[in-house]
Amino acid sequence: MARGKSKAPARRKAGAKPTAEPAPDFTADDALIKRADEIIKNGRALWFTLLGTLVFAGVTLASVRDVAFFASSIDTKLPLLGISVPVTSFFIAGSILIAAFYAYFHLYLEQLWEALGKAEARRHGLPLADRVHPWIVVDAALRQRDRWRGITAENERCSRTRGMSVIGTLVSFALAWGFGPFVLFGFWWRSMPAHQPVMTGVIGAVLAFSLFIACMSLSGMRAALADHPAQRRWRLGLVVVVVVIAGLTVVRTWIDPWAGAARTSVISLPICQINSGETRKCLSEFQLSFDFLRPAKADLREAGRF
Repeated sequence: MARGKSKAPARRKAGAKPTAEPAPDFTADDALIKRADEIIKNGRALWFTLLGTLVFAGVTLASVRDVAFFASSIDTKLPLLGISVPVTSFFIAGSILIAAFYAYFHLYLEQLWEALGKAEARRHGLPLADRVHPWIVVDAALRQRDRWRGITAENERCSRTRGMSVIGTLVSFALAWGFGPFVLFGFWWRSMPAHQPVMTGVIGAVLAFSLFIACMSLSGMRAALADHPAQRRWRLGLVVVVVVIAGLTVVRTWIDPWAGAARTSVISLPICQINSGETRKCLSEFQLSFDFLRPAKADLREAGRF
C-alpha cells in the first residue's frame, strides 16, 4: 500500500453503540426560555380573547334594564351578534362562561411562572426580560420577581427599568387579575333587582370562585418568582368576602331584616366642643344610609311601554 494514501475508516463492530456526537450548546436555561416563549405566545392570544369577552359582556350588561326581569316579552340583545336571549339565561350562562375562561387563563399562566422563576436572571449580559417574547404581563411579573427577591442592582436584575414601569405594572395586574372579577361583580349586583335568590346566588358563587382563582394565581406567582413556598394568609380574607357576598345576596333579594324601619339610621358618636365659657357641649348626630342592606329596588318606569 502506498504511503501517501489515507487509511480507510474503520468499520464499527456488529452490535457496538455509535460514538456520541458532541452535544450542542443548549442548556437547561435555553429549554426554560423556549418553554416560556411558547406559553407567552398562546397566553397572549388567550388574554386578548378574554379581554374581548369581558368588554363584550360589560357592554351587554350595561344595556340591560330592570324591567326585562319581569316582562317575558323582553330579551337581551347581544351587541355585534344581533341575537336576542332571555335576560336570566344571559346572566347565568354569561357569568359561568366568563369564570371558566378566567380560570383557564390563570391555570395556563401557572406554567409560565414556573418557567420564569427557574430561568437565569441574566445571561450573556442580557436580562431575562430581553430573552423572552415581549408581553406587558411578563414585564410586570419580572419586575415583581426582582422586588420579591430583593434585587436592586441594575446588573443583577432580570427586568428592565422603564419610564412607565409602574403604570405598566398596575395596568397589567388590573387587566389580568382584576377585570374578570370586576365584570362578574357587575353581573351579581345587577341581578339583584330581579329578586331571584337562586340566580343571584349562583352568580355570587361564580364571583367567589373567580376571587379564589385570582388569589390562588397571585399566590402561586409569588411562590414561583420569589422562590419560596406559597403562603395562604389570604384565605381568611376570602372567607370574609364570601360571607359578605352570601349575606348581601340574601338581604337584597329575599329577606328584609329591617322591614318597616326607616332606611336612615342615627349613630351617636360624641363630638365635644369647648366655648369661651369653658362649657363642654357634645353633639352626636351622624346620618348613615343603609340602602345597600335592603332589598334592591327595580326601576320599572319603562314597564308601561311593553
